[in-house]
Amino acid sequence: MGTWFRVFDEQTFATLQQIETAPGTRDEAIARAATVGPRPELSQRYMEQARGPYERPLGETLPLAAQNVQLNLRQYLVNHLVLAPVLIWAGHTPVRQADAPRLPSSARYLIWGAEMLLLLLAIWQAVVSLRGPADAQALALSFLSVVAFLTLVHIVIAVDERFTTPALPLIGLLAGARIAQLIRSRQRMAIRYAS
Repeated sequence: MGTWFRVFDEQTFATLQQIETAPGTRDEAIARAATVGPRPELSQRYMEQARGPYERPLGETLPLAAQNVQLNLRQYLVNHLVLAPVLIWAGHTPVRQADAPRLPSSARYLIWGAEMLLLLLAIWQAVVSLRGPADAQALALSFLSVVAFLTLVHIVIAVDERFTTPALPLIGLLAGARIAQLIRSRQRMAIRYAS
């Protein structure tokens, strides 16, 4: 229901979510939603989708999805083409979910910045490794394939960032290798200047 979030004002969306989770039949929820907000026809449409059926035929699902996207096309494009690829790789907050609200936003941004830096270092190392021995090429190519695949899937269907978990050890490995090579090259330069 993420497509709908920007369509409604906060009060309307909160009311619709209450109706969505309230006991009662689907038809009662749809009828109640049809009286909510400045655009009741959209509220009714939201409730028709939120209360199911969830397993719709593909011929019905695709036009419905296209109509939902058209409600706020600019926001959909920003969310899926700009924010989604960043958040799937650098949107983890490695604290308990109960503690996350108490974490200051500056700490959260610092964590996300570090995650993005590690990802960029890992991608850099993978690209450099494509020119190395066959084993390094295979590792780099598999890592870049996983990153590209998960990013594309997330752009299309907005999966949860947990889907990137299998790639995290490779990010650590490749980012560590890149940092080690940067330190080594810096030490060589320092020795050259000292000579």
